[in-house]
This record gives sequence, C-alpha cells and structure tokens, in this order.
Amino acid sequence: MQRQSSVSGGKSRWRFVALYAICIYFLFFLLVPFFDARSSVIMKPALPEHPDVLIQGASIIATPLALIESETHKGPVNPNKIRAIPVVADALAVQGVAHANVWSAAMSGQQMSETAEFVHKYVRGAKAPRVLALFIAPLLFADVHEKSAADATFEQAFNRASHAIGIDWPRVHQWRQNIQLQIVLNTSRTYHALGLSEPISRQIEKEQSNYARFYAGPLDQKRLSYLRQILDECFERNVRVVLVSAPLAPANRALMKRWSYADYHRFIAGLADARCTFIDLGQSTDFTWPHDFDDPAHTNDPGGRKMISDVAPAIAKFLR
Repeated sequence: MQRQSSVSGGKSRWRFVALYAICIYFLFFLLVPFFDARSSVIMKPALPEHPDVLIQGASIIATPLALIESETHKGPVNPNKIRAIPVVADALAVQGVAHANVWSAAMSGQQMSETAEFVHKYVRGAKAPRVLALFIAPLLFADVHEKSAADATFEQAFNRASHAIGIDWPRVHQWRQNIQLQIVLNTSRTYHALGLSEPISRQIEKEQSNYARFYAGPLDQKRLSYLRQILDECFERNVRVVLVSAPLAPANRALMKRWSYADYHRFIAGLADARCTFIDLGQSTDFTWPHDFDDPAHTNDPGGRKMISDVAPAIAKFLR
C-alpha cells in the first residue's frame, strides 16, 4: 500500500513538473514580444519615423518581406514588426530615388477592415507617408473570410470609439497578433527539432484546402468599400497610393470556382482611377512555381524581390 502511494506520488510530481515546464515555456514566449521595445506596438509609436513610403497589407506582403530579411540576416524575422525595409529603398535607388525612407506596417492575418483602420490612423498623423504601397489579394475580398461584414463594421466602430477615449485598440490587436505568431513560430520550431513537423507538401495541401473554402464565397461589396475608404482618405490627405495585387501561383487561381481571377480584377479595377496606380501581378507570367513562391499564395525571397522590382518604378514616380 505504501509502495503504491509512493508510485502515485511520483507520477503526480512528474505531472506537476511537466505542467510547470509547459507554463514557463509559453509564458516566456508570450512576454518576449511585449518587452521587445523594437517590435511591441504598445511600447512605442506605430511609426517611429516619417516615412516616404509606407507598406501596408496582410501576409501577401508581410511574408515575402520577412523571408527576404531572414535570408539577408540569416535568422528569423517577425513579419508583423513595424520596421524599415532596406530592400525596397534599394529598389527605389535603382530608379533614381536615393535614400528613401521606407517602412512596413504589414501584418499577417490583417483584413480590409483592419487595414482601413490602420491607414486612417497613419495618414491623419503627423508622420503621414508620401506614398502608401498597399498590397492586396483575392482572399481579402471573398465573403467566406474570418469575419462577417457586420463583425468588421462593428470592429471598426469599436476601434474608433476606443481611440476617442484614449485606448489605442488597433495597437493592442497588433500586439496580440505578434503573440499568436510567436507561439506558432516557436511551437513549429519545437516540432521541427523533435522531428514531428509535417512535410511541406502536406502543409501546402492543407492551406490550399482553406483557400478553396474561402473562394467559395462571393466577392463582397462591403470589403470593397474598405478599399474605397482607404483611397478616398489618402486622396483627401494628398497621400499617393500604389495598389498592388500580389502574385499567385496557378494552383491557387485554379481554386476560384464561383468567380474567376478576371472577375476579381474587374472588381478591383473599378476603383483604380486617378486616386491610385493599380498594378496587377496576380496572373503575371514573370513569377513561376515553385521557384518564386513559398506556397501557392505567397512569394518567397526571389519572388518577393521580383515583386518589389516590378512595383518600384510606380512608387519612384511619386517621389521624384
């Protein structure tokens, strides 16, 4: 009886140690982005400098920028970090615009309602950019996305009401996104170290399945209205806009059953008037699979550099 009690007590201690270790692990990676003054959007202004060019968008641009920097610095980069982007400044220098101050506020998972809210803040602030380079993709305008139009409208109203009473909720949301990303990255690294990570082919298969589900919905006018809001606000503030539909691999475009890529292009091009320069790279044959893609919906280091080179002339035109 005493031996059984001892064994039971030993198991309980090991369970406690395991639980304690897991808690410490996640607590550490929760706190890292909070105390990193360079990446925390709560602990510093959203735009530390007055940029010539501000890059905005979701993972369609955040991912390739991070992959380019990771290759340059030989280490992981947080794609959600608000930071200077030397590779774009270098591309502008090739176009005759030297020493351009280029910053990115792109954020993985960002939806059009959130992009509109961030742009609203940036272009009305003292550090408004001269040019907004806004990267988009069909997913952002499909109705079967993470939030309904009603939810997005409520969130935007909530953000502005919070700001009116001194709470900068968009910054809190972006910090939360950083935490989620940190957990995903470190869990992925742990799985990889233990040999438990999924093969790349399986990861792409799962992502393609998600895109097929998203593309099953109609192109949504409410989401288009957020883009219209961005263009209107930038036009009022004399902020030039370069609107870029990012490259997609043929395998991703093939998932568009309810509507075609041509339908999406017309959907967006209807807004691309004098208020912006519209560059559609979604069907560009300059980008080849798999050489230029990290997965069918995101470019990699070479593809990202190629995309930047294609967009740089249009941005440079507004800076000369």
